[in-house]
Amino acid sequence: MILHRLSHLLRHYPLSLLCTAVIWAGCLAPLPAHTMPTFKWSDKAVHALIYFVLCICIRLEHWRSHRGRPHTVETTRKLWIWAVAAPILMSGLIELAQEFLTTNRSGDWADFAANSLGCLIAAAAFKLIFNQKKGFNERIILRTHKQKKQPDVPNIPHLHPHFCR
Repeated sequence: MILHRLSHLLRHYPLSLLCTAVIWAGCLAPLPAHTMPTFKWSDKAVHALIYFVLCICIRLEHWRSHRGRPHTVETTRKLWIWAVAAPILMSGLIELAQEFLTTNRSGDWADFAANSLGCLIAAAAFKLIFNQKKGFNERIILRTHKQKKQPDVPNIPHLHPHFCR
């Protein structure tokens, strides 16, 4: 079961997994000795951009792998969990790992806020794309239950609606 799930993730979300691995490696690696010229809040902008890209990758790969299938409320919830909540949770775990598991990095709640903001901006941007381009996304079904079937009318002439005039 676990191998099947891992195989599914590798097949359908390779870029998202690569982005996730690069984020973990980059955030836990020692800081470089040289620094690039920056502007105020450039570190936070980079954090927001990295998580924006991650969330867009997850959503695009989900869209590509589920093309042609209608979205239900359940799949939309799962997508929100995996494309928004999971990266935000991962961001918090990375900040805690930087604080408690490394000697050369420190956790910063402002980084966590910037990462979360990047995820939320990506979700909003993708929502705008979905609403503006109907062909880009399949129609979202907002009902949680299947359509009710019409009761079968027996094929008896005096009960058939056509003959009840």
